[in-house]
Amino acid sequence: MNTVLTEIRIAVVAAGALFVVSCSGTIGADEPGGEPGRVTPAATAPKPAVPAPGAGSPMSVGDKPAGEADRPGAPIDPAAAGPRPVLRLTRFELNNTLRDLLGDTSNPAVGLLSDDIGPHGFEVAAGVSAAEATILQEIAEKIATDAVKARLASLIPCAPAAGDDACARQFIATFAKRAWRRPLLTDEQAAVEALYTAARKSGQDFAQGIRVVITALLQSPDFLYHLERLGSRTVKAGALVQLSSWELASRVSYFLAGTMPDGELFAAAESGALLTPTGLTAQVTRLFGQLAVRASMGELTRQWLGLSRIDRLAKDPAIKEWTPAVRAGLVQETQRFVAHVMFDGDGRVETLLTAPFSFLNDALGPLYGVTIANKDFQKTPLDAGQRTGLLGQGSFLAAQAGPSETSPVKRGNFVLTKLLCRSLPAPPENVPPLPPSSVQARTIRQRTIQHATDPACSACHALMDPIGLGFESYDAVGKFRTMEKTDVIDPSGKVTLDGQLRTFTGPVELVQALGKSADVRACVGQQVFRYALGRAESNDDRAALAQAQAALAKGNLRDLVSTIPTTRSFTHRLPSAGEVLP
Repeated sequence: MNTVLTEIRIAVVAAGALFVVSCSGTIGADEPGGEPGRVTPAATAPKPAVPAPGAGSPMSVGDKPAGEADRPGAPIDPAAAGPRPVLRLTRFELNNTLRDLLGDTSNPAVGLLSDDIGPHGFEVAAGVSAAEATILQEIAEKIATDAVKARLASLIPCAPAAGDDACARQFIATFAKRAWRRPLLTDEQAAVEALYTAARKSGQDFAQGIRVVITALLQSPDFLYHLERLGSRTVKAGALVQLSSWELASRVSYFLAGTMPDGELFAAAESGALLTPTGLTAQVTRLFGQLAVRASMGELTRQWLGLSRIDRLAKDPAIKEWTPAVRAGLVQETQRFVAHVMFDGDGRVETLLTAPFSFLNDALGPLYGVTIANKDFQKTPLDAGQRTGLLGQGSFLAAQAGPSETSPVKRGNFVLTKLLCRSLPAPPENVPPLPPSSVQARTIRQRTIQHATDPACSACHALMDPIGLGFESYDAVGKFRTMEKTDVIDPSGKVTLDGQLRTFTGPVELVQALGKSADVRACVGQQVFRYALGRAESNDDRAALAQAQAALAKGNLRDLVSTIPTTRSFTHRLPSAGEVLP
């Protein structure tokens, strides 16, 4: 097998598939079998990208409205589009792709590969270390072995007895097109065929030769990365690259379904229909009706709201409500709730924040003060005077709290960054902890206000704390309360929305104001836009972002998600520096 693996590596190099993992541009060769990525003139020269919120972005600092241009007065160019970083498939995407390509449902990437939080606030696959390269090789070998052993007949499009070599060539052409999400170039087809030939010459039979081919294809960057290639063509300054139909098929599928394109989407790519507005809209509409979109939007929800943190949350053992069943249930509750509002309900952002119901089971019932008889999740009315919507759910309240006490700072920061798209400067070093309880400052509210008087902390706390204090009606795991020990809870606060300072007297009043806010709607549109593109927006994306936000403002979340694939920033990209002629 070592000899065969050596042959794999040699052939992959020969096919031009080696890739510099740290590269952030786009590289490669023209796409065959369909219209290549076209070069189109842009109305203006490329503009520098704006750092993402959380990375010192001037687009949304403190109380500055979400989406405000960093250069006041600069015109928005409707013909512009931002860059496209080279991204590896995330664990979610990799597992789904292996399932749909080879029928593997073992989710092999979980626990083996790592994803990082990118500057846009969503997960990106981490750079491949030497150890992870070995893991990827082991995954490829195991999956290829299992596929050939259990599903060879369903994988090959022919009968090998009629001619092994001819059948292998046919398999390579059809399987590699699906694995690489595009047809192979002539030299690539020859290089992969050489793998099969080398395996047969080393004594492997037909099935083992197919296994070697699958193993190699699954280790190729063309499988592991979202590659958008320019090849030998050059781009002049001020021009954009229009995605090829194959590249657009992948972008649409991975955004909407979290996996590789299906047969109908591949067919639309091959025919060129996907490059027409009608054809693209038809495929987006078709995919939107599939269950995979619910799973993909559930993944967006998990990342956007930080639900993966819940499994790792350590709470005070004295809090009896914090059980493994509750931790697991909170994640499902929020994902089910968002999916219901988005796909079965009115799809409005206001409903996400103000709906007087959630999806609960018997494990979650005690946390919310309701009785549910079984383990199945069911739509359950809540006391609308105590909690509504996403910000009344334990997933948010427990994740944005300490082990035994609440955290107005964390909860306020969450609202600022996740729902208002406002960023804060990095905290200074050696920030003092919240002062301990004392006669003068017994409650979390009193101690938080005392802590905010520190000159090194006051500027940021003045933005976060008045929002976070509105959630003091919920304890460290999200249970409603009116008292903190012997003191009556004061959940009043203030927040700047749509250019006005709003005061509120409790969490329900706060979320009602957030639900009606244009700033919140704009931020939700911005968050989904970032998830779709896999990066933060730049100045060149302002027209596309505005188009997406307008769809949400006039309609609902369904309109937002279905509009993004039709924007120029989704169908085009700014070339990287190495692709532009001097």
